[in-house]
Amino acid sequence: MMVRLLKSIIVMGGAALVLLATCSGPSGAPLQSETDRAAHSITLDKAADIALIPATVFATPYAQQTLTPSPNRRSITPSIQLATTAPSPTMSPSPTSSPFPPTPTFTPDSVVASIDTHLQELTDLNLFSGSVLVAQSGTVLLNKGYGLANYEHALPNTHLTRFRLASLTKSFTALAILLLQDQGALAVQDSVCAYLPDCRAAWQPITIHHLLTHTSGIPNYTDFAGFANIEMSPATPAQLIALFDDFPLEFAPGSAYRYGNSGYVLLGAIIENVTGQSYADFLHEAIFAPLRMNNTGFAASTPGSHEAAGYANVGAPAKPLDPSTLFAAGGLYSTVEDLYLWDQALYTDSLIAADVYTAMVTPFRNNYGYGWKVSDHVGRLRVAHSGIMSGSATYLARYSEDMLTIIVLSNLENAAVEDMGNYIAWLIFASG
Repeated sequence: MMVRLLKSIIVMGGAALVLLATCSGPSGAPLQSETDRAAHSITLDKAADIALIPATVFATPYAQQTLTPSPNRRSITPSIQLATTAPSPTMSPSPTSSPFPPTPTFTPDSVVASIDTHLQELTDLNLFSGSVLVAQSGTVLLNKGYGLANYEHALPNTHLTRFRLASLTKSFTALAILLLQDQGALAVQDSVCAYLPDCRAAWQPITIHHLLTHTSGIPNYTDFAGFANIEMSPATPAQLIALFDDFPLEFAPGSAYRYGNSGYVLLGAIIENVTGQSYADFLHEAIFAPLRMNNTGFAASTPGSHEAAGYANVGAPAKPLDPSTLFAAGGLYSTVEDLYLWDQALYTDSLIAADVYTAMVTPFRNNYGYGWKVSDHVGRLRVAHSGIMSGSATYLARYSEDMLTIIVLSNLENAAVEDMGNYIAWLIFASG
């Protein structure tokens, strides 16, 4: 009964989100807020209704959370097995090598059906359009598209639809930097000026670590009023850097946190300068090809035939945005299945060593590590990132100690993807 009431409240609250949500993206408003906010807030009038809802269902502001991730989570090596339907629940013992407390090894079919029904209801209310993948313990529970990838041609979203990732791109950029450090090509404590030609004197104290953790003090160029004039046209990394390299620092490097895109544009430039390859080519060679992420890459100026068209609201095209204007801060595209391949690889040593992963998810300020937010949700360790840009809203959460992955990709920029992910997690954990 409580779950049914909660679902109804979220569906009704989602309707209000269309009116209340602010698109924090390159269309003019600050993109910096996309992971700082708790996706969207839902306000209820009745105190009695609030009392029925577990306080941890909705996201707690990241700035109020402090958590250190377990360094031992990689002892479990799941198999990757994609499915298009929910499997029948089967009991299986947890691996004896696992250092974690016992956790549910399956999610009942009834819970998966409730998740699917909730997502379809949101779609029917024009609050969601996209693809969702939910997996636990190496088994895909839900892998499905909802709504339309292209309303003009009535093309449906599927599990293979490509979506622009927005700031989920940052997780890949951070991983690329750590791979280069693992190869000895750079060190995150080095000054950025060691890898950037014509580096400003004021940037000498800024390290790669500061860029990764949004603590460099460099202003966020997508906040600038003039950005709206260039976001629709292709831009080079040098042109993007020229937008902000003359501005004074907002604070001393390392002394504060401010989420933004300038630092990750510089990280992309560092990757290109160190490797002699384009950002897109290096990520393909170092990450996408080894993991067989064949539907992942740098987005083209115009969406391709397999890429979802972006919408501000259902049927209303979003303002055009050229992904090159976000570069290494938000320019990639992918599918839920490709992201799942990547997620599963992070449980193993196939791509990075355990200490590299630990560095990536160790928070510095405001619980932000290297391309990931680390927090507590429903009493579980959550490593996650969200993204929002013109025509796209994305969210990926890893509850690694429970081996639960939730991926929500939407071609509606106002879709409350993080709230959706939080509700899915609550349903699954409540079932255990």
